[in-house]
Amino acid sequence: MRGAGFALVALLALSGCVSERVTLNADEQHLYEDFFYQYEFDKLPYEDQLLIKQYLAMFDDNEERGLARCEKSWNLTWSLAKRGYAKGYEDLMYMMGYGWANLPGRTSRSSHARSDMLLLIVHYLGKEEPPRDPQQRRNNYIEMLSEKPFSIATNPRFRECLLHGELTDCPRIAVEEKLVPSFEQFAAQIDAAGPEAVTAMCQDAVEKSSSRTQDYQ
Repeated sequence: MRGAGFALVALLALSGCVSERVTLNADEQHLYEDFFYQYEFDKLPYEDQLLIKQYLAMFDDNEERGLARCEKSWNLTWSLAKRGYAKGYEDLMYMMGYGWANLPGRTSRSSHARSDMLLLIVHYLGKEEPPRDPQQRRNNYIEMLSEKPFSIATNPRFRECLLHGELTDCPRIAVEEKLVPSFEQFAAQIDAAGPEAVTAMCQDAVEKSSSRTQDYQ
């Protein structure tokens, strides 16, 4: 029901029935400047403003914990990624890289685990904060994307983009060269797993978190 309400407000906004813009409180504004510094909030679509405000609200200490929080966090983070926001990609890679959870419908033994991370890295190219040493960043990408069994950085056109091109062009080239699927194709695969896969993913993540907490006690 909450999701339906969100969709209704967004629809009204798009139709011009709602003119008020979303506002951030002081804490949310501070987080926004850290997480979404690339974008001017007032210039974002109304639906995106609502999404980001909901995402930032998760950092309130009074927010629920456990399974419900995990499912909410996933839905918001996944929505950010599908809209192309760097923070969405970063959270997904962080989640997988630290072994907190796999993507819905995947398992730790899944052959998709490494290819999922590879795809996220490729589609993240050019979205991150400009590094102090741009060439070192390019070299790091080439090293990561040259690892077996995928080794996609050996593709001449893609490698040239990584070395000398605009990094924002590299995901498109990787898709054209059939090195990775488009993010839209990838998202459709993950979404096809359904909400029950999200619940299963979160149950596994909560159990892992609980186990780690007990290990430190």
